[in-house]
This record gives sequence, C-alpha cells and structure tokens, in this order.
Amino acid sequence: MLQTKDQPANNVKEQLSRQLSSFGYAIRNCLVTDLNPDPRVKEKMNEINAAQRLRVAATDKAEAEKIMIVKAPVF
Repeated sequence: MLQTKDQPANNVKEQLSRQLSSFGYAIRNCLVTDLNPDPRVKEKMNEINAAQRLRVAATDKAEAEKIMIVKAPVF
C-alpha cells in the first residue's frame, strides 16, 4: 500500500507525543518534507507511474484514431 507524506508524519507525531507528553511537551504538528524510500520501492513506484501514463496514452491514441475514422471524408 502506498502512503502519502501525511501518514508517516502522523505516525511520527503520535510516537513523539506519547514519549514527550510525560515531560510536559505537546507536539502540534510534524512536517515531512522529503521521503527517501528503498530503491526497490522507488523502482516499483516508477513502474506503476509508467503503466498509468501508457494507459492514458493508449486511450488518447484510440480516441484520436476513432475521430479520424468517424470524421473521414466519404467519397
């Protein structure tokens, strides 16, 4: 399951809140600015994105071909 940046930030916030609450600290927000997943995860994510782009391209090509056939002049 792919996670958004908010999910790891929320996990960190919850863990820090539990640990620091006994010292009187309250964590209001946790900002995650950069995620660096394992190279295998990056590779799989890139494959998913490429597959999605190929599906969109195939749909666009098919739609263009349909338009060319429908609007082709009849002699």
